Amino acid sequence: MHQTEWLLVGLSALLLLLWQLPHLRILQVADVMPLWLHIFAEGFSIVVSMLIFGVGWNAYSNGRPGNILILSCAFLAVGLIGFAYMLSLKGMPDFITPAGTEKAINFWLSERLVVALALLVVSIRPWHPLPNPSLRYWLLVGSLGLTAAVYWLGLFQQALWPRTFIEGQGPTSFSSAAEYAIIAILLVPATLFYIGAKQSRHFDRHSLFAATVICILSELCFTLYSHETDGLSLLGHVYEVVAYLYLYRAIFVSSVREPFRKMHIEMAERKRVEVALKQSESYNRMLFENAPIGLALSRLDGTLTDVNQAYADILGRSIEETKGLSYWQITPETYAGQESQQLENLRTSGRYEPYEKEYLRRDGSLVPVRLTGTQVERNGEFYIWSSAEDITERKASEKTLQRLSKLYKMLSETNAEIIHARDRDQLLQALCRIAMDSGLFQMVWIGLLERESGAVHPVAQAGFADSYLDSLNVNIYDGENENGPVETAIKEARPIICNDIAHDPDSQQWREAALKRGYLALASFPIWQGDQAIGAFSLYFNETGVVSDDIVQLIVGLVAEVSFSLDFMVESQNRERAEQEIRKLNSELERRVIERTRQLELANTELEAFGYSVSHDLRAPLRSIDGFSQVLLKNHSAQLDAKGKDYLARVRRASQRMGELIDDMLYLSRVTRSEMHMEAVDLSRMAGQVAESLRDAAPERRVEFSIEDGIIVQADAKLLRIVLENLLGNAWKFTGKQPRARIEFGVAVQSGINVIFVRDNGAGFNMEYAHKLFAPFQRLHGVSDFEGTGIGLATVQRIIRRHGGHIWAEAKEGQGATFFFSCVHGVEEGAQ
Repeated sequence: MHQTEWLLVGLSALLLLLWQLPHLRILQVADVMPLWLHIFAEGFSIVVSMLIFGVGWNAYSNGRPGNILILSCAFLAVGLIGFAYMLSLKGMPDFITPAGTEKAINFWLSERLVVALALLVVSIRPWHPLPNPSLRYWLLVGSLGLTAAVYWLGLFQQALWPRTFIEGQGPTSFSSAAEYAIIAILLVPATLFYIGAKQSRHFDRHSLFAATVICILSELCFTLYSHETDGLSLLGHVYEVVAYLYLYRAIFVSSVREPFRKMHIEMAERKRVEVALKQSESYNRMLFENAPIGLALSRLDGTLTDVNQAYADILGRSIEETKGLSYWQITPETYAGQESQQLENLRTSGRYEPYEKEYLRRDGSLVPVRLTGTQVERNGEFYIWSSAEDITERKASEKTLQRLSKLYKMLSETNAEIIHARDRDQLLQALCRIAMDSGLFQMVWIGLLERESGAVHPVAQAGFADSYLDSLNVNIYDGENENGPVETAIKEARPIICNDIAHDPDSQQWREAALKRGYLALASFPIWQGDQAIGAFSLYFNETGVVSDDIVQLIVGLVAEVSFSLDFMVESQNRERAEQEIRKLNSELERRVIERTRQLELANTELEAFGYSVSHDLRAPLRSIDGFSQVLLKNHSAQLDAKGKDYLARVRRASQRMGELIDDMLYLSRVTRSEMHMEAVDLSRMAGQVAESLRDAAPERRVEFSIEDGIIVQADAKLLRIVLENLLGNAWKFTGKQPRARIEFGVAVQSGINVIFVRDNGAGFNMEYAHKLFAPFQRLHGVSDFEGTGIGLATVQRIIRRHGGHIWAEAKEGQGATFFFSCVHGVEEGAQ
């Protein structure tokens, strides 16, 4: 590509020098291209064009890009039109019509336009084969048809051509415009071929890019020349020949040299494959010998001809000892029928599906294996290629999974039994029965500890015991049997596992009795009550090595569930005794409450009678005092001086106030004992009514009331009216000295709940004495300042408490007071 680029730079520089340097301009006007040279140059171009067509047409196949065929057919037309151009040159014999410069230029422009359009199509179209092989013939027909059309127009219809040359004046503006149009067309494929060459590094695109650029330089020469024989015309024809040679080079490399290049690549690939095959054979042999599963090659009669180390290890033999053996020598007789069936499958289908059996090892033991086999051909002879996988661990895992599955079922059934069991012995016996039903054990039993003596007594048992338990004599304080599994499990409060009684040194004392009954392994688990081991759950197996960690964990969980259930039973019994005691106490308490209630009702009745009696007995002397004082003032006032009259007036006021106190005390008593009727009470409406009553009683006062709408509570309406009358009445009373009195009634939020308030801007009070507010007959202001007996707020407090609420106050002296109260049912939604 770099050489081509330097060539293009050199050709461009040559054109620029010939065009611009003053001392070379003579070549632009000199007659340096005689007719013979012109004919030679054009003849060479025609030959190259025909070569392009011949090579491209004959070397095309369905797998090659159709662009080559398009370019080849186009250059068939280019060569034929170039032949007409050559015969039309001035000085040539008449070719059907007289030769001449304009006739030649017409054929020349047609030839150059075909080249430009062909390069444009090839640059735009993807380099894919033609969609239909028959299209090649249509391209040939099109090329010949285009040639015929140009011949017809150039030879017989010259009048239809625009003027391209005027004798004495030279080429016309149309001729120059046509040359520039051809250059514009060529710029597009030049750009596309350059981009393609940079991206793919493809040889064809390099040559096509160079040919297109040189064609552009050639056209530039023909736009600058003065006449057809000057130096620029000669240079343009030379550039044309070079461009055609690059096109021939592209077609030749793609059509002729490409097959040889591909063949060379294929040969190199074949050699690479042969080397890789040898390496693969060596690698496969290494894989065969070092494979983790057994691999073997045998004849159809079952004779082993080649095995790897893993296969020999499965049989407990060396590789040399294994070779030459037959399938029948390493297969137990019990599998003879199965082996015959697998060999039949091999003959009919060429393989046998994976199946399991056992191999006979050298020492006579059996090993479970999983086999697969395929019939293969080697050196013209058929063999069996088989793999063998030792599945001893998998079989053991399957057995473990089966045991775990049975244990899960045992755990589930035990949990169900725990729900229905009513006493300890029933639950423990059910546990032993469920364990034996699982099929995992030879015998199970449960022993509970007698703490004082240390003896462990069997309380539940299932399975084949045959007096085994009678011979144990388990006692945790007996040093002779201190290493026994049951004693150790209870004393150390942990599971004790013996996976092989026959070879366990700690099992010597009971080994003979255990093996006699088929007990090969055992496990003993402590049973808990609270934080103490109170017994053991012992299980005996008829296999060795079966007690895995998973099994231990499951049985520990099962025993924990049983222990929890036993704790629950003890707690239930204790709770039942406690409940009986509580029921007895409740009955006694209820009797006492009824008796105390009856006594309280009698006391309240007596208190009420006493109150009325006291009220009646006190009112009589008070009326006498008030009456006689009034008579003295009326009838004997003349005998009394001013001080005496004042004393009698004070006596009368004191007796009247005493009467008011007696009335208020009785009223307070009735309020706290009256029956309540709960309903929805509109406090806003009720407060408005109380306010109107206050205004009617003292129309001369100007007091501003602010009452919030929609305050509704669930309460006793009569009692709540007493509350509002007292609170609003107090606000009215204590704002009596305010020229601009204001009383508010509304709802506020305190500590997240709605509370009702009554606020005034009256006299207020000192908060140090707020604790006296709600005590009966307590006053924070003098009688001379504000009238009252001090019973109103006490009444309000008792009513609010009866509604389950609370009342409190906030105030400052001279700045008013606010009373807040709540109800147990609260303020209904929408009361804000």
